Amino acid sequence: MLNWVPRRVRLVSAVRNRTSGAGKRFDVRLERSTGETYIGNSASEDTAANDLRAAAEATVSALREAIGEEADIQLRGVLPLSAMGENLIVVGIKVTHNGETQRLFGLSPVLEDRGRAAALATLNAANRFLGLG
Repeated sequence: MLNWVPRRVRLVSAVRNRTSGAGKRFDVRLERSTGETYIGNSASEDTAANDLRAAAEATVSALREAIGEEADIQLRGVLPLSAMGENLIVVGIKVTHNGETQRLFGLSPVLEDRGRAAALATLNAANRFLGLG
């Protein structure tokens, strides 16, 4: 785990916005306990699978802003699934820091909004390495 990142980063919002044409854009806002905010966004075509990926990509974009050039974060995949009677989102990321690569997975239940769940799962995966809180 990296110790250089302050421990509290939380998801403030994951909002889906319509764009001109048949697309959508996700805007994700993360915030540190110090009040610093980081915004990431990603656009996609208007499909359920693309919604999940766009939310995860927007979260990765905000995380890149939060950690700067200390580490490289790449989204590997987003998967909706059902297990034990729950709808879940699983996100895989790859984090490279000081020449070492970690493949990490995050999980979030789908409570109301699948896009928000994808953003939370992405943050959950990143926290396994970055210790963001």
